[in-house]
Amino acid sequence: MIEYHNPEASVGIENQPYELSLAVKGSNSVNLGFMANGFPDSVNFLNELQNAMQELEPGI
Repeated sequence: MIEYHNPEASVGIENQPYELSLAVKGSNSVNLGFMANGFPDSVNFLNELQNAMQELEPGI
């Protein structure tokens, strides 16, 4: 008979939801910077990311 050991331990502290956020409203509220990593199409990906983000918030 094979018995398996579950290595997951019970949580010793209370879970706290992640509440950090960043307000991205307005034209001068935040500056975001992304850099192409040299992989093929990384520049094209960043261009598409820029377009998508500007559709959501034109001030970015």
